[in-house]
Amino acid sequence: MNLNTNPSTPVAVCAVGLLAAFFMPWVQIFGVGVSGYNLGQLGSYGAYAWIIPIVAGTALCLSFVDLDNRAIGAIAGIIPLGAILYALVRVGLEGGIEAMKVALELAWQAFSIGAWLTIIFSIAIIVAAVVYAPTDSRESQAS
Repeated sequence: MNLNTNPSTPVAVCAVGLLAAFFMPWVQIFGVGVSGYNLGQLGSYGAYAWIIPIVAGTALCLSFVDLDNRAIGAIAGIIPLGAILYALVRVGLEGGIEAMKVALELAWQAFSIGAWLTIIFSIAIIVAAVVYAPTDSRESQAS
């Protein structure tokens, strides 16, 4: 079975979702919403948040020029999920299992619509990037 190298429309749709979620509130603390855009302006580690819209935008641009957007789409989904996992592991290593449980509970309560949509679209873009989709009906009948 050969992998499909045509651009994936679901990957492009999920990339748009990641771009939109970047500007929505990710965390709501004491009534103040912090989005990925705000994190990107904090400098230092916050600037790494800009990787998400850059990679998602690249996947979207590749689909506009009719090039394979699957690999970059998978990367766009792995980055935010990897960052969340890294943060949890780091908290766990520094504070132990109890600290990780507290961090998970705080995240559950503090995450806002942007964070949840980023997680959902990240998973969806990875799935859309790896799922084989035949380009025409003859290929689907041959399988």
